[in-house]
Amino acid sequence: MNHETPLKGLKTFARGSPRQRYLWRFASASWGDLKRYYADFPWNDYCFRVRDSSLCAEPTTEVIVSGMEAYIPHSFSQPKPSKSWFNSAYSRVIHDRDGCPQKVLEPSIS
Repeated sequence: MNHETPLKGLKTFARGSPRQRYLWRFASASWGDLKRYYADFPWNDYCFRVRDSSLCAEPTTEVIVSGMEAYIPHSFSQPKPSKSWFNSAYSRVIHDRDGCPQKVLEPSIS
């Protein structure tokens, strides 16, 4: 089994960047192939060369996701367009309104 092929197509994303969401079709997965991929993968050589678990997390995630991408059919959802009208000024108005006592918001009748 060639372990490099699924890893070559791995998409890494910078933290804080908008990401597409995976839509997995688990019913159509090649579960036997995925199981063999994980069982045959050289985990110690690729993921666990160091004893610091925080340094092992990223390569471990890469392997898990690469196996899923290779053996579970999937597509990507399109990110929803941002609300260009909802800017920081609008956000402040909402915040100020929500923090304002109800008595001030009610019109006074004289």
